[in-house]
Amino acid sequence: MAGFLMIWILIAVVVFIAFGFLNQGIIIPFVNLGFKEYSNITLFTVVLISFVVGFAYSLILGIVQEFRLRARIRKHRNMQESLLEELDALRRTPVEKISEIEAEEEEDVS
Repeated sequence: MAGFLMIWILIAVVVFIAFGFLNQGIIIPFVNLGFKEYSNITLFTVVLISFVVGFAYSLILGIVQEFRLRARIRKHRNMQESLLEELDALRRTPVEKISEIEAEEEEDVS
C-alpha cells in the first residue's frame, strides 16, 4: 500500500514539474484577489500559490475535524466505561435486591 502511494506521489510531482516548465512563458497580466492586486505573474506562480493556499486550508479543516473526532471518541469511551461499571454492578447484585430496587423505583414514580 505504501509503495502504491509513493508511485502516485511521484507521478503527481512529475506532472506538477512538467506543468511548471510548459507554462513558464504564459504571463497573466492582472490578478485581483480583492484585497491585493498583482500584475504580470506567470501562470505557474498563480497555480502554485492556489495549490499552497488550498492545501493550507484543507490542513486546517482536517486538524479541526480530527480534534472533534478525538473528543467524540473520548466521550464515547467514558460512556462505555461507565456502562460497563454499571453492568458489572448489576451482575454482582442478587436478584432479590434488584426486585426491591425496582419496587422502590415504582413507588417513587407513583
